[in-house]
Amino acid sequence: MKLLSRAEAQKISVENLRLEADTYDLETPETIAASIRRAASFHCPCSSSQLIQAVFQSQKFLIKDTNAFKDSITDILESVIAYGDLIEQSDAITNLSERRGRILYLRPPSFVWRNGGSALLLGIAPDDISVLPIDLEKRIDYCNHIRRLSQNDKEDLQEDLKKFGLTEILIDVWNRKSSIPVTETPVTHVKKIKSFLKSNPGTLENLQILNPQKYNVRYYSRRWEPNNKQTGFFVARRPQLYGNDLWCCVELESGRPIKMVDFPVVDKYSTGRDEAWRLQMAIDAVQSKGQVFTTEKLSNSNSLIKFYSPIPTWAQRRLDNLGQPVISKDCLFSYRLPNQDLLQEIKFLEEKLWLVHET
Repeated sequence: MKLLSRAEAQKISVENLRLEADTYDLETPETIAASIRRAASFHCPCSSSQLIQAVFQSQKFLIKDTNAFKDSITDILESVIAYGDLIEQSDAITNLSERRGRILYLRPPSFVWRNGGSALLLGIAPDDISVLPIDLEKRIDYCNHIRRLSQNDKEDLQEDLKKFGLTEILIDVWNRKSSIPVTETPVTHVKKIKSFLKSNPGTLENLQILNPQKYNVRYYSRRWEPNNKQTGFFVARRPQLYGNDLWCCVELESGRPIKMVDFPVVDKYSTGRDEAWRLQMAIDAVQSKGQVFTTEKLSNSNSLIKFYSPIPTWAQRRLDNLGQPVISKDCLFSYRLPNQDLLQEIKFLEEKLWLVHET
């Protein structure tokens, strides 16, 4: 029996995820995303909280800062879901128990063909089985939660991927082009959501609200607080017996719930958090405290776009297609985009999400 050091155990763990140990460690986004996909291959269908716990428990003894690591798993899981490796559905019942709520399912191995001759790889095979031959596995370009595979000369990669059993997803289907909302004012959107509110919601114990008056819009996580005699209209989360907390919006009077509705309400095929995040963007814009994003020119070819609050799935997939996620310590997440696409993306964010471009 050989006693392994922490470094040796980490190296083996990274290699078991089919990643290069000389390039990645257990705390890099690419490795965490791979750990999520591997755990999902064994545990799904399950809730997000169950999957986070499975990844955390499998590696917590190899990590120094376990609290930061668990936060990273949570954040990257959101990106993995938004990207499309996992399918999140509501009102599901697993065959393990009567657990109602939002459940994660594996998307079958798939790909999206991009203009320019590369594929975005999506989906997860059960039991961590690789559907690609080793030579293609080694060519995968990992960038945060994204997996890309570029076509070589004299190769028909698009057809080859189909032969290996991957399903092609049209790019407009993948980026949910049909789900992109119509352009409207933030005032109109808030009024529309308020029209869905229902009276007599009950006590709503342990309600967490996103307080627009709390902290700067650049500090998303610090804006959450318990319901404690506040008055107003809030995006909120409420616990349920099984599964993840439910996203909702609520009207409070001195902390007493007057009206409430669970998300989604505008698009039943959307996710609760997507509609909740967009509503909060509208609320902030109405109060002249619009959520912000910043841009920074990197070169004559690329620019960096930085976000300080989460954005809906359909907006993130646009960025996954056009650019590359980049680690930035002074924001929630960021993307490197070609300069030729920057202006249209700025316009998109301003019109669809009412974000404010700060320079």
